[in-house]
Amino acid sequence: MKISPFERLPFVNLENLDEDHEIFIDYDANGNPVRIRKVRRSYPWIAWLVGLILLLVFVLAAA
Repeated sequence: MKISPFERLPFVNLENLDEDHEIFIDYDANGNPVRIRKVRRSYPWIAWLVGLILLLVFVLAAA
């Protein structure tokens, strides 16, 4: 039976994980977790939205 990495590493606190963060787990060749890190989730749609607004402003300024 495979044990959850969170049972092996009790210092990981999932209660302070909000919707803007993700947990990434790096495993070694044997399937053991070697690093658990909490990273901020990226939102690529924001870049598309800003680009679209800038394009619209550029087109309206040229007209």
